Amino acid sequence: SIGELDDKVDLGGNYLGADPVLITDPQAESLERSGDAYDLAAEPFDLDTGPREEMVPAAPMFMSAMVNGAELTLTYSEDLDAESVPAAGDFTVTVGGEARGVSGVAVSGSTVTLTLASAVMAGEEVRLSYTPGDNPVRDGDGLEAAAISGAMVTNNTEGEMPPPAGGGDDDGCALASAGGSGVDLGMLLALAAAPFGLFLGRRAKGVSRRHKS
Repeated sequence: SIGELDDKVDLGGNYLGADPVLITDPQAESLERSGDAYDLAAEPFDLDTGPREEMVPAAPMFMSAMVNGAELTLTYSEDLDAESVPAAGDFTVTVGGEARGVSGVAVSGSTVTLTLASAVMAGEEVRLSYTPGDNPVRDGDGLEAAAISGAMVTNNTEGEMPPPAGGGDDDGCALASAGGSGVDLGMLLALAAAPFGLFLGRRAKGVSRRHKS
């Protein structure tokens, strides 16, 4: 049943040689090669690659994170164990470089949702770190997700952008600020136009003197 190897196979179907074996009859029950026995019924055998390797389960992988207001959501590559809820202290969130507290954690499906101590504003930079604790992020097989360090969080918060540090940076903003503080805008405009008026007056006097001469 082994084909072309009759001189190296005994009556029991055992291979006696040490050379590589080409199996031509997948129905053979067993084959001894270099002292190792392969039971084709109990251990699947691929004619091209040999015994098939079992697939090793992979731990859940962190895919992305996004924030909308006070809700920050982490998405993983597979469903998680909803009974293993990490502590709020396992997560570190910074907004604009400043630490932002985490007041709640929930696990559902393939996501972990954090509730922040206060909402994020549109346009602010948000980063996230995670250190596994007593109740780590894990899947149903108990495989734990890896730690996260300084991951960028997509900010989907809508609304006005936060004001730039230092206030206005042009004359229009300065005038608007002055108006809000009770300064007479008419006076400011008159003072701003005064040098131009003096310039025109001097030009007019110069023309008049030329005509008199």
